[in-house]
Amino acid sequence: MNMVFQDEIPLSRYLSLFETKDEGLFLIDSSANIKFYNSLFYHQFAIESDTVSAEQWLSLVYPEDQQALQNNIESLKQGRVESICSQYQLRVRKRDGQYAWIEASVSYKQDNLGHYIVGRHREVTEKIKLQSSLKRLAFYDKQSGLPNHEQLKRHLNQRQTETTLLKIRLGRLETYLYRYGDAIISKVVECLKSCLSIFVDIPHTLYRSGTDSFILLFDVKVTESTLAMMCQGILRQFEIQSYESVYTGKIFIGAYTNYDLEQSADDILMITEQTLNYVTDNVVEQYVIFNNDIRNSIERYVYIENHLKSAIEQDQITIQLQPIVCGRTNAVISFEALARWLDTPFGPIGPHEFVLVAERSGLVNALGEKVLKQACEFILRYNQKWDTQVSVNVNISVLQLLDGNFPLYAAQILEELGVASHLVKLEVTESILLDDKQLAVEQLGKLRQLGFELIIDDFGSGASSTMSLFNLPFSQIKIDRMLATAAMTDRDCLSYIHYITHLCANKGIDVTVEGVEDLAMYQCFIQCRVSKLQGYYLSYPLRDVDALNIDYQHCVSDSQFVE
Repeated sequence: MNMVFQDEIPLSRYLSLFETKDEGLFLIDSSANIKFYNSLFYHQFAIESDTVSAEQWLSLVYPEDQQALQNNIESLKQGRVESICSQYQLRVRKRDGQYAWIEASVSYKQDNLGHYIVGRHREVTEKIKLQSSLKRLAFYDKQSGLPNHEQLKRHLNQRQTETTLLKIRLGRLETYLYRYGDAIISKVVECLKSCLSIFVDIPHTLYRSGTDSFILLFDVKVTESTLAMMCQGILRQFEIQSYESVYTGKIFIGAYTNYDLEQSADDILMITEQTLNYVTDNVVEQYVIFNNDIRNSIERYVYIENHLKSAIEQDQITIQLQPIVCGRTNAVISFEALARWLDTPFGPIGPHEFVLVAERSGLVNALGEKVLKQACEFILRYNQKWDTQVSVNVNISVLQLLDGNFPLYAAQILEELGVASHLVKLEVTESILLDDKQLAVEQLGKLRQLGFELIIDDFGSGASSTMSLFNLPFSQIKIDRMLATAAMTDRDCLSYIHYITHLCANKGIDVTVEGVEDLAMYQCFIQCRVSKLQGYYLSYPLRDVDALNIDYQHCVSDSQFVE
């Protein structure tokens, strides 16, 4: 059946198509009067008349959102069509006092009665809430509520002034997160914000840029002397604020001031990150300010970060061997394998520089495997040449111990090369007594069962309990070189070494003193009746080919032995 409509439909019927509470039509004439065409939509804003003045409508609009509407009205009055904004959003107060987000779409019209604006209002509150939620997810950290790394990049890309960044890393925060969960983040952020109260007169923003790192951003140029005071102030305040907190990890700061507005956000953040990594791994102080003086050291560090993996894979990391002599006979009874990276644009690079990078970048197992294999190969060559059973000490990282497969693959390497496990002595730093890592302790037991001898390295450098040493399967301890040096002028340190030596002798544990630098130190520790000695006075670390020529029966009095 065909439906027939009348030729003319009343305007009211057309307008009834828009009778919905979600949309409304309006017209603004050149006198700034506004006519509304959907009473159902506009009733929610306490508008009783279908015609109001612009001032009446503006009184309902949130003050921060009035500008676009005011500009359109002024442009309409002055006939400036090109200045009229075709779409804008504003918040309008409802009867209940709450604000609703309204999107206005408008166009300019002119007829024989004059010029005017017609448009549509559409409520978009839920849309704005969703956009805001998505934006918050994209640009704000969920755990801390702080703006995140992406928001920081946006800010840097839009900067109009020189900018100063302080990147802050909270050591061991990941361990605390694992132990206490996300609740620790709110405590840490509260502590940081309290520390930053010292900058109340300098506008700043705090961002969370990673699991354990935050960035403090100043949109002003800061002199290096002021920057140093800032870093020192944060470190001092953080120590005070965290005194009664569950979090007691160390804090590190890398500072960088960007003077070049053309420099990209990625470059700025990269330099800041490199500076922070450098201070975390290489510097005694807890903060470093990037400048021309420190640039070469950081570039050296970055080279290590970028090339360590290939250096391991291409066998550029080799070992040198430092003899260890018997405290009773002075004969060479073992060697320590010391990893060295010799062929680099920056000259030789020592393990104190690249081992920490290997640990942080997940390369420590590959590095350890290379060192262990080279040590085993030296043992075979040396003992075959001299028909003896000299052993080699190999340093291992606590992170290697945290790999549950380490004891098995270490034993597998020895089996493949035909080296007895008692000829490889594994050195672990004293931190194993402090870190409370049960898995690492369990691995020590497995290694001992497989026949490896275990040594505590750098003993006396930390604050570990002496008695905790005897609860672990160690057969030897090595007195830290700093403690050995201090003993030459400090009677208390020397007495402590006497005490440790006597105590370990009763427990069947050997004591090695490392860092023996001169004859006085050598004679002092011989009198202490330590088991073994090691240091530059006896010999510098040697290439394996040179170490092969040292007969295990040679002693300290041989001039060819002491360099």
